Amino acid sequence: MNNRKVLLVASVASMICQFNRNNIRILTDMGYDVEVACNFREGNTCTDLEIRNLKQYLTTHKIRYYQIDFLRNPAHIAGFLKAFRQLYDLCQNTRYQFIHCHSPIGSVAARIVGHKLNIPVAYTAHGFHFYDGAPLHNWLIYYPLEYFLSNWTKVLITITDEDFKRVNHKFCAQYIVHTHGIGIDVRDYILDETQRQLTRVRIRTELGLSESDKMLLSVGELINRKNHKAIITALQQMNCPHLKYYICGIGDKLNFYKRFVKKCGMEQQVFFLGFRNDIRDLCASCDLFVFPSRQEGMPVALMEAMASGAPVLCSDVRGNRELIRDPDRRFPTTDLNCIINKLVKWENGEFDCFLSKDRRNLQPYDIRSVEKEIRDAYQKMEQ
Repeated sequence: MNNRKVLLVASVASMICQFNRNNIRILTDMGYDVEVACNFREGNTCTDLEIRNLKQYLTTHKIRYYQIDFLRNPAHIAGFLKAFRQLYDLCQNTRYQFIHCHSPIGSVAARIVGHKLNIPVAYTAHGFHFYDGAPLHNWLIYYPLEYFLSNWTKVLITITDEDFKRVNHKFCAQYIVHTHGIGIDVRDYILDETQRQLTRVRIRTELGLSESDKMLLSVGELINRKNHKAIITALQQMNCPHLKYYICGIGDKLNFYKRFVKKCGMEQQVFFLGFRNDIRDLCASCDLFVFPSRQEGMPVALMEAMASGAPVLCSDVRGNRELIRDPDRRFPTTDLNCIINKLVKWENGEFDCFLSKDRRNLQPYDIRSVEKEIRDAYQKMEQ
């Protein structure tokens, strides 16, 4: 049995499922036995079937996994202490070379455990809660917390320019590095013209779209942060029945959004597709990809849309700005009139939302480039 073990820690299993499979492969290639600790039961943003598939993937690859009862609510002190004790006991009984943690709550517990047990810790910040335009309470709570815990972090991995510039030379981690998110395999999203047309016909037939309908698509959890309500409200005020809005994702606000759509009389224009595994095909088939999030790290959904060649309009927030550099294709999250004006201009063909350089801008985010950055970060853990 290999003595070189690494523990991947996240609050929820969906963080492992969506963002860490490549990390598992890289660590395995580097000669580590990988183990996973997270909450498989609650708080996940993918389906129960996806969680079962993740467990099967881990079992097939001989990766041990452990249930840690993390809660997503940082104010639930008793819940945090329970999860902390579970993680502490696990790490006390197993000799880990290092821990790689993700998500705010999981990373707080992991770094305290690492400090107490003298285990080096790498932390990937998937977008700090203190960011340009963040509420004051975010700065008062999360900045000092992250600053303090950086003392107990060997490698702090940031995934946006804004985050890296903000903490570099200020926080106390031994190494502060910048990577380009988790990356995507850009080649997997490229369809030739024949494939694109066949895919478009199939998807539009499946969704019941007519020739005159235009398909707007968003991908993101059904939570307040993803801000789908802004697009629904904008479409209601535009009063263009041929604009059909499809939202992919699950979340605890599904019933709220359904009630809101019904209240707005938009049931024939707004549709919820749930969790989907065919995002590439949906992006390749849509007439416009809209991404109105209030806060982002480095959004995979936006990268997937760009790689698929979808026209894009997005909110003017961290992460989005680095991907969509044309300000004409970005809008303030709270400016409904601006969102409507952008949509009207797109509808009238007044500007081209898809620029060929979008795919070129994605080159640093290609999985092959990102993999090298991650390997370099892991090699720093060995120093």
